Amino acid sequence: MAMMLTAKDKFDVHCVHDYPPPEFSDWLETENKLGEPLQPYYLRANTGPRWMAGGLLSRPFILASQNGGSITEWYMKFANVDHCLFVVEGKLKVEIEGSSGENVLRDRETVVISAGQGFKLDFASPFVKIFSVANGRGIETLIQQVGKTFEGFVLPDKVEEVDSDKLARVAKEIGVTIE
Repeated sequence: MAMMLTAKDKFDVHCVHDYPPPEFSDWLETENKLGEPLQPYYLRANTGPRWMAGGLLSRPFILASQNGGSITEWYMKFANVDHCLFVVEGKLKVEIEGSSGENVLRDRETVVISAGQGFKLDFASPFVKIFSVANGRGIETLIQQVGKTFEGFVLPDKVEEVDSDKLARVAKEIGVTIE
């Protein structure tokens, strides 16, 4: 409390001692869905759409369609899409096609993969959480279209196999070469 009282002398702070807080209310269903393209929205934590493809779970904050525009066994080459992968938790192996080996990214490390560059992802720890950003229909789109809607919140103990025919079809549709 003393820290807050001294803050009013340093910063533009106006204390309201008799402030009536808002009443509690239930979450709205609109807070569990991603917004329309280029429109602001609020997404409650651990809600929103989820897709599962093999052992990969995609829980996007934003879809490629909103900004205007196991799979890890093969090299993926997105002809026109750059990727930025940020490791939140765990260890992610990234192998760039034509390089002499793989790189292991740990918590708070980032890799940027340019369009046209083949890459392979693998996990070097039992659980990996990454944020991925792409300038188009990238790896998240691939997971969403190859996978199935996932209703759970906890990763399953056993994962389903990825449908290789569906993977090939979706890859062709979004311009991904899988080798």
